Amino acid sequence: GKLFIGNYCPNCGQKAEVERLSVTVLLKETAHFFSHFEKGFIHTAWNFIVRPGRASIDFLKGKRKQYQKPVSYFLILTGLYILLHNFIIHRYNYHYSLFRESKSPLDFQEQSNITLRTHFTPFIVIVILFSAVIIYPILARKRYNFVEILALCLYGGGTYFLILILSDIVLGAMFKVNVISMDVFIWQTSISSIYNLW
Repeated sequence: GKLFIGNYCPNCGQKAEVERLSVTVLLKETAHFFSHFEKGFIHTAWNFIVRPGRASIDFLKGKRKQYQKPVSYFLILTGLYILLHNFIIHRYNYHYSLFRESKSPLDFQEQSNITLRTHFTPFIVIVILFSAVIIYPILARKRYNFVEILALCLYGGGTYFLILILSDIVLGAMFKVNVISMDVFIWQTSISSIYNLW
């Protein structure tokens, strides 16, 4: 690049002195991604749990500075959920087979449940896109564009993962309940439904 005086490049804002890439630098950047809460991460999480309607309207009206960006909010909570969920499953040795005593072949419902649980993240991304496609023409077409609705669906998906994180901590870690059992799946689905109606 160009030579300049100061701590940051006047054209792009990059720091003047950049660390050479190493394993340590990559680990720092990875930790930064999962721990870097932009100014509004806690504010966003709290408001989308407690006041999802108000938070959605504020965001759509342009009061965005106080909110975490929707894609990073979704990705951070998705990543945290995957890490925590898998940690709890392995830490407490939970297995899909714990809710089945019989050695008979799996029926369609049990196969579907296992498939959903093992491919949950791609499924939720499809659900978010499908939700935006359905919500846009029914509820929002005249007032908001599709991308705005997609952003709200990303906030909803991220908040759903936050609810799952809290559920896994309480049920799986504190009360030692198998978090991959059908009962917990029904519980989490019920909580999600109540949140969606909220």
